[in-house]
Amino acid sequence: MFDPVGSKGPVFNAMRDYQTSALNWGANLTLKAYTSEAVVLADFNAGKCDAMGVTGTRVRPYNQFTASIEALGGITDYQQLESLIGMLASEKAAPYMRQDDYEVAGIMPGGAV
Repeated sequence: MFDPVGSKGPVFNAMRDYQTSALNWGANLTLKAYTSEAVVLADFNAGKCDAMGVTGTRVRPYNQFTASIEALGGITDYQQLESLIGMLASEKAAPYMRQDDYEVAGIMPGGAV
């Protein structure tokens, strides 16, 4: 999981809550904090982990559809962001979450960035 602050950062801490919820789905996640997205990608591509949490820009090679959320000027306010995430969470959007051998499991907004 990429968090610029590391294991004490807000993104990583949010993933701890997700880890707890995942146990109810039968998934036992082991989390590792990375302060470099390049290292996350290297470990993922080397098969050292089964999943990764990175920014949309870095996920582009794995899923171009969801990576487009970060397009400059594409989303202009939080209401649009909330609507978009709601649409992406629908069953109809499921095919767009998959590209080749990869699937987007979640989207976490990072604020006004």
